[in-house]
Amino acid sequence: MKFPQESSTQKDVIQPREKSYSAYEYRSSHEDLTQRHSKNPRSSTTVSTETSTGDRLADWMYWQRDIANKRCWTKVYAVIEAEFLQLHPCDRYFRNPLVQIAVASVKSTGTQQLQISDPNGEKLDLFLFYPERATLWSSRLHIAASLTLDYFEAFSIRACELSRTSAYRGSLITYREEEKKMRKREYITNKLMDLLGCKRRSHAT
Repeated sequence: MKFPQESSTQKDVIQPREKSYSAYEYRSSHEDLTQRHSKNPRSSTTVSTETSTGDRLADWMYWQRDIANKRCWTKVYAVIEAEFLQLHPCDRYFRNPLVQIAVASVKSTGTQQLQISDPNGEKLDLFLFYPERATLWSSRLHIAASLTLDYFEAFSIRACELSRTSAYRGSLITYREEEKKMRKREYITNKLMDLLGCKRRSHAT
């Protein structure tokens, strides 16, 4: 899969972080991250990349936004911090991400392509602009998955038991649900239009 190369000005925005951690070292180095965990994990818990702590990794990528259309890729700015991954439309305004998930698992599906799953089993595919960053991202996402697993094991809870606004439940599942509803509405609309078209043709004859 080939995508247009980004200009040097866009590439300069990236701030590489070559430091890597094991899941244990990462959690030990950022004990304050545990303060984001609600005493009641079923209650509302949200994370903001503007105020949260931890080692952040960010890059421009392509996201396969429409899973029904393999050619539909959207340019996003991916930001991962602790166990949370957010996809943003730009690299300067992080208040409202397109989607946010807790990383549950990750696998490489190509030289520059990664498939990430959230705790609900929803998947998103990302295509990295820079192949030299693939190993770094894969390593960092595996750490995130370990941190997410630690959380669910600590509270003995499933994603479906969490609040709809929980950061660990994420917003990808809601995005996919809305996507399915929209596709269903389009299908019904097209069927109605076809039916009306058939009736008009029959009256004309």
